[in-house]
Amino acid sequence: MAGLLILSGSAVAAPVEDVPKLTRNALYAKGRLAKRTCTAKKGLTAASTEKYIKDVVACLDKVWGTKKTPVDIDHTPGDDRGKTFAGVALGGIMVFLQQDWIDAEPEYEYVIFNVLARTHGEVIMVRAGIQKAFFDMDHRADQKELDRRYSLQTVCLGGASNKALGRPLKTSLKGNERRWFARGYKAGGPGACNTWTVPSSRVS
Repeated sequence: MAGLLILSGSAVAAPVEDVPKLTRNALYAKGRLAKRTCTAKKGLTAASTEKYIKDVVACLDKVWGTKKTPVDIDHTPGDDRGKTFAGVALGGIMVFLQQDWIDAEPEYEYVIFNVLARTHGEVIMVRAGIQKAFFDMDHRADQKELDRRYSLQTVCLGGASNKALGRPLKTSLKGNERRWFARGYKAGGPGACNTWTVPSSRVS
């Protein structure tokens, strides 16, 4: 998962308490995102894919009414040792571009878009102070569950972005990931994306 955080620790899993930046963040009161259109088109070359990535992020910035998100794309022609990875670094989005994204046909564009949308969601979480609050927590709690709560929040925010951009509810995710994506999509905003206070069963 993009931006997945791995730390150590174990204890009884439970909803998070007494961390206002996570549980009562002002982000949740933002309401529905303004609807926008996005004309980003993905071609089948490295150059067109890089342009598509930057255009999508620009669309996401407009939806959230936020400042421009820096995008750094690392692609070495002929180097196809793995799959494309997108994550958050230094307040922006870093993409290690591989051939899988470049060769992706139009019918699979939604997969790439959803990765970018959830990664941009993590940027929003950084700006809202959620990531810092997460790092500053006492990580004696069940770390795997905390990681899931964090990751599922990015998924939910990505779903909200899809709705605001008028895209169909389409995802390859399963289980609770799919449910949180759909939850964000239905709400069309971050108000439905508080993953920190729900029961453990909803983030399993």
